[in-house]
Order: sequence, then C-alpha cells, then structure tokens
Amino acid sequence: MVHYVPLHVMVVKNCKMKVIFITIIFVVFFTGLLKYRQIESKAIRRFVPFLAYTFVVELLAHLQLVSINGRNHWWYNIFTVTEFLFLGFIFYHELNSKHLKSAIKVGLCLFLFISIFNIAFIQGWNEFHTITYRCGSLLVILLCFFYFRQLLQSENKHHPFLIPMFWICTGLLFFYIGFFFYINIFDFIAYSKLKEYGALFRFISNFLNILLYSFIGIGIIQSWRIRT
Repeated sequence: MVHYVPLHVMVVKNCKMKVIFITIIFVVFFTGLLKYRQIESKAIRRFVPFLAYTFVVELLAHLQLVSINGRNHWWYNIFTVTEFLFLGFIFYHELNSKHLKSAIKVGLCLFLFISIFNIAFIQGWNEFHTITYRCGSLLVILLCFFYFRQLLQSENKHHPFLIPMFWICTGLLFFYIGFFFYINIFDFIAYSKLKEYGALFRFISNFLNILLYSFIGIGIIQSWRIRT
C-alpha cells in the first residue's frame, strides 16, 4: 500500500537533508584540512579547497543570500560550470593516456564555450542550464568509466577499496548517472508544474549529494590512511 506524503512534510524533510549534506561537506573539508600534509595525491589535495568553495556556495544558497527575485539559478549556473571544469582537470591528471588527455582539453574548452553560449543566449541566467548540465554529466560519466578501465588494466596490487580515487570516482558515477535522469524528469515536472513531485525530486537531489560527499570523504580518509 502506497502512503501519500503531504507536500509540507516533504519540504521539511528536504530542508533537513539539505542541512545534512552541507554539514557533510564541511566535515569532509575539515578532515581533509587537518590531514592535508599527509595526503600524498595531488588530485585528492585539490579536493580540499574545492570542498571549501562548495560549502560556501551551498551555505549561501541555503540561507537564500544569493537569491534574485526568489531564484538562485544564476548562482548554481556559475558553480556547476566551475565544478565540471574542476573535475575535468582532476581526470586530466589521473588518466595516463595522452589521447585522453588531449580529448579532455578539447572537451573542456568546448564545454565552457557551450555553457557560456547557452547561459547567455538560450536558457539565460535566471534558468538552470539543464542543456549544458546534461553534457557535463555525460562527460564526467565517460571519464569515470575511462578511469575504471585504467584501474582494471593497472598493475597496481592495492585492493580498489584502498585507492582514494576509486571511492571518489564511484561517488561521481552514482551522482551524475542519477542526476542525468533527474534533470530529464525535472524538466518534465517544471513544464507540467507538478509541485508535489518537484518536492520529491528535490529529495532525490539531496540524497545524491549526501551520497557523493560521503564517498569523497571516504576517499580523503583513505588517502592519508595509506601513508600512515
């Protein structure tokens, strides 16, 4: 038997989940900051300042300090573009293939151009850039698969669970596969103006964020545990 969840209850749950994932971001950042010198991987080290940036972005958005006319899409447009560029930069240094490195540079330049063009002339600043977010999500998903292929072909004798980037890449894969489908359904919901389902999918969004930053946290912890 399916139980209907009132809209106001779902809104409260979403708010609590938002606070939870923002707290997780801060805890993971603080953990990485405390153990920063013990992190050997440069890629993992770069996640620490980026987590600080992410925490500020999410906190200001949650407190509605960046809203214009009740909307903060412009804020997340800027953040998500920089997020995809950052992740592309990380994979550029993690992947060994020269052909993939060249492809990443071309892909990131193309993504940046499309993002700016889309935000400036198609979807605008006041709407979330779902078109280019789909492109960025697919790019990250592909890079995750290339990383896992490299890991399988590697002669590294460490168990995958002991490799920090394995956890981070797994979190990214779950997040962006989930968000890719989320964005497609969200467009339909926004078009149909189904507010109750909009609340449900915000719940999914918060859950995916909790999952992602928890996996990043495991990766950061593994990065300094290996050395010690």
